[in-house]
Amino acid sequence: VVGFEPAKLAIAMNKAFLAVNGGQGAAYARVRELVAQLTETVVNALQRRQPGGGTFHIEDIQDQGELALMRAGEHAVARAYVLYREERARERARQKQAGEAPALHVVE
Repeated sequence: VVGFEPAKLAIAMNKAFLAVNGGQGAAYARVRELVAQLTETVVNALQRRQPGGGTFHIEDIQDQGELALMRAGEHAVARAYVLYREERARERARQKQAGEAPALHVVE
């Protein structure tokens, strides 16, 4: 169990937008603003579900992110987000079966 960090959700959504749209300059400012709005939407939805705080499974948080993308009309981005989630789930399952600890990446 770890603390919820909305920034991690925003990073995942940004990566999905970049996978679909690339990194065009003018569009990137719009994407950054949209991701901030979508992240806030997800946080608000989670707070409504458990107003006193509580524990959420990562899949619940990711489901809310996907739903926010779909409701915003970003269907291609939502698809990229889903594919990334599936890839990460397969990797976690492979690591668990192999008895490996998740990789830790340190950046200076």
